[in-house]
Amino acid sequence: MSYVRRLIAVVSFAVAALASSDAHAQVLGPFRWQLQRYCNVVTVTIVQTGATFRVEGVDDLCGAANQAGVTGVAFQNPNGTIGMSLTTVSPGGSAVHTSATISLATLNGQWQDTTGRAGTFAFNGAAAGEMRTAPHSGLKLLASGTFTYGTAFPARGCLAEQVPWADARVGDIYVPIVVPPSPTSFYGMPSIVSRDGYMPFTLCNTSFSPTTAQVSVVMRRLPQ
Repeated sequence: MSYVRRLIAVVSFAVAALASSDAHAQVLGPFRWQLQRYCNVVTVTIVQTGATFRVEGVDDLCGAANQAGVTGVAFQNPNGTIGMSLTTVSPGGSAVHTSATISLATLNGQWQDTTGRAGTFAFNGAAAGEMRTAPHSGLKLLASGTFTYGTAFPARGCLAEQVPWADARVGDIYVPIVVPPSPTSFYGMPSIVSRDGYMPFTLCNTSFSPTTAQVSVVMRRLPQ
């Protein structure tokens, strides 16, 4: 986007944000943000509905053949920034919730999601990075210390995430132990907790073929 078009976008968003709640609905966009450190780009249209904004669009999943739907709401915070609450639904039907705060001056900001991932919400960003895989709600608590991971695993590769875990404390070391009926090609890697309340989670696939099979693990905390 040229400097002039960027300026128009910023001004139009600012005017709409500051408009009175009884103003007529205004359609803004499309706007593009990249969820850096990932390569995912969300493209959305923002429609004013009174004092808030309806957000609708897609996550390109880094150029995948099937995109993910994005819906949500945007609103002005008391400190003058714009908040966004977004839900992304993957082609497989799983959802992840994302919160973003952006500056009206630049339309850049910060984001975080329900799996503990976070980064820069980059207006018109196009940096390289890995894909933020969508089916993170496939990671479900089955019992105390046990999870099922239902996302797509790459061939001969690993996936590392963080999941909410109330007992996790900075410095703790957790190891995912793969249990039946999981495929035998999977194993877990030890990870150190870097954020209270979030447990790191790393699984690797030794197979030469990618798979979407569910993998069940028991999380073990190593003694200090």
